[in-house]
Amino acid sequence: MTGSNHPAISVVIPAYRCRDSIGHVLAALDKQTLPSNEIIVVDDCSPDGLEQAIAPYRERIVYLKNQSNMGLSKTYNRGLRAAKGDFVLTLHSDCLLAPDYIALVWETLSSNSDVAAVTGQYVFHDFQDMTLSDQLFSVLNLLPVNEGIHEPIEEIAFIEGKADLFRRQELEAIGFFDEHLVLTAEDQDLSAKFRLKGFRFLQNNSAHFHAKYNGTQDSLWKVLRKQMSYAQGQMYVLLKYRAGAVRATTRNRNMRAFHRLSQVLVTACALGLVSVAPIWPSAMTMAWALVAIRSAYYFAIAAPMRMPARLIAVPAGLAADALYTWGLLRGLVLFVLKGAV
Repeated sequence: MTGSNHPAISVVIPAYRCRDSIGHVLAALDKQTLPSNEIIVVDDCSPDGLEQAIAPYRERIVYLKNQSNMGLSKTYNRGLRAAKGDFVLTLHSDCLLAPDYIALVWETLSSNSDVAAVTGQYVFHDFQDMTLSDQLFSVLNLLPVNEGIHEPIEEIAFIEGKADLFRRQELEAIGFFDEHLVLTAEDQDLSAKFRLKGFRFLQNNSAHFHAKYNGTQDSLWKVLRKQMSYAQGQMYVLLKYRAGAVRATTRNRNMRAFHRLSQVLVTACALGLVSVAPIWPSAMTMAWALVAIRSAYYFAIAAPMRMPARLIAVPAGLAADALYTWGLLRGLVLFVLKGAV
């Protein structure tokens, strides 16, 4: 598709440990009904043979390689600064776009001058074929495994960095992604900066993408450790923007926000009850009751998983509560003491 009516679109893909998924991602870009003008792959010193995986696509992409592992924000920013398109799609290296994805999000963005970015609907095609750790990652973070579509286009509070279309000039004016944030919350920080300038975000639910997980959470420990990094990044955003960091959004995203709040409240209540048990024996009984209720909650939200794997979600969820709370506290200390906010 060429001509004066064809928008100049760049795609920026930060690449790390994505040998098994990057080829599928690039193949999906080749099938777009509205093709991009350039695809920039930024290799963040991936240790898994990434260069061999993208070899069949080298003539069709711009390949950049970091001299050292820089993390997601800096890697994204390097690609964004190199991008030449008027529009830029920030795309994770495990997200496969439906053929009409770019066309749909571009149409929505170009029709709304007060919208900073447009994303699509995250869908799951093969949940039962995913590894146990990937299933746990999806369930413990309340990703929309069985989420239905409520409205054709919905306003959202923040983008999630997976497959979002921006105007490059506005991204440049806002200062790109915050490079204090290495692994997580860079999307929420960027969203808060845009909202302060009066911009909105939209989700086009007709534009679909799904994840072909690339192994970055290939063990239970990595899944749980991600809870700490999520919490640490979210504490940074909360400290920096305070009330401006919180806003109602879609049903699934609201549920995830309440889930995060419940992780902290449950952990704090459990620790409080245990601490007073020596002087109030009934407190220990109440603590065990709280654990039982929370266990039932995790068993319920793990419904997409089959038995006996579903049972693993219960202790994993309880551990996630504690680690998320610890990550918030750790973030509070790190960012306040270091003066990063």
